[in-house]
Amino acid sequence: VLALWGEILKAVPGSRLLVEGKNLDKPEFAAAYRSRCEGLGLAPHQLDLVALNGDNQYLTYHRIDIALDPFPLTGGTTTFDALWMGLPVVSMIGKSFKSRMGVGMLTHLGRTEWLAETRDDYVQTATALANDIEALNALRLSGRPRLEQSPLMREDIYSHHFGEGLRAMWIQWLAQNHAPA
Repeated sequence: VLALWGEILKAVPGSRLLVEGKNLDKPEFAAAYRSRCEGLGLAPHQLDLVALNGDNQYLTYHRIDIALDPFPLTGGTTTFDALWMGLPVVSMIGKSFKSRMGVGMLTHLGRTEWLAETRDDYVQTATALANDIEALNALRLSGRPRLEQSPLMREDIYSHHFGEGLRAMWIQWLAQNHAPA
C-alpha cells in the first residue's frame, strides 16, 4: 500500500501524503516509519506524519484533499468519516467483506468511478482527481450534501429494512415455537 501511495506521489508533483496513526508522536517510532516509507520509494519531504488524537479527529480532514483507502483492509469508519468531511475516497475492490467496505459505501454514494480494480486503476484514479483542482474543489463542496441524500444516511430506508429483519426473525421464532439457534 505504501509503495503504491509512493507511485501516486511521484505522479502528482507537489503532492504530500498525510498518515495519521498511533505512536507517530514518538520520535523513534516516527523515524522508523519514515525510514520504512523511504525504503518503499516515498520521498521523506512528501510525508506528513500525524499522531492519532481523538480531539483533532475531524480537524485533520481539513488538511487532506483526497483520501486513499488502504487495502486489503479498507477503512470502514475512517472511510465513512472522510466521505462525511467531503473528501473523495479512492478505494480498491477486494474479495472479502473487510476489503469491500469502500465498495459498498462508494456504490451507495454513486461514486463507483473512485473504485479501482487494479493497482494501475488506483494510481490513475487518484492522479486524475489530484490533477483537476477545480473539479476536486467542486467535489469537496458537494460531498457532504450528496452523502446526506444517499442511502448511506437515509434513516427511513434503514429503519424499514431493520424492521423487516426483526419481523422476519419474529415470524421464524413463532413458526419454530422457540428462539432460533
